[in-house]
Amino acid sequence: MPELEPRWYRRRRGAGLLLLAFALAAFAAPLWYFRNSDHPLSGQDVVALCDRLDRLPLPEAGWSRAAGTSPGLPRLPGTDAEAAGYCIWRDARGQVAFEAVLSTNRNTRPLGVDALYERMRGEVVATRNDELREADGPGERSIRSRRGNSREWLIEDHGIVLLLRGYRTEDAWFDHAATAALEALRAPPAQPDIVISTSS
Repeated sequence: MPELEPRWYRRRRGAGLLLLAFALAAFAAPLWYFRNSDHPLSGQDVVALCDRLDRLPLPEAGWSRAAGTSPGLPRLPGTDAEAAGYCIWRDARGQVAFEAVLSTNRNTRPLGVDALYERMRGEVVATRNDELREADGPGERSIRSRRGNSREWLIEDHGIVLLLRGYRTEDAWFDHAATAALEALRAPPAQPDIVISTSS
């Protein structure tokens, strides 16, 4: 009964290859879009940044930390939120000495952290700085700047953007704190203990 089949349904040469190419494209597009997004926090909307960085080494006694709202990251048009996490450290005099601002792929959608990093990088480069250093790697980029006694380090790491600012801090401590912050953010979050009660 081949005459009852519609004309478009008949077997054609190369139709299988066309279907295979379509299937590969459908699977490859999401993989390409989410490349370099393997950071454990890249899918989070909100991150308790002060809790994640609670073991950050402090340069002197009397420092305190507090969560707050972010003045640090610009809001991109069409994004859901400005920053996923924000934490500040105050010195013994109560002045802000160090701050960390985190943004993730999830809370910067639909543009993502690549667009946020490029925008902020442009602002840092356009600003007059005493020192400016850039480093690129696979899925990780950073730009460091210093102006007077203020330091800033903008880091894009596999799906997150971390902005660190230090005021009146030494270079050695700032570098050590930035490295410790990246390691703390890469660590898996602590799981709460699950208690199962057998009594009724």
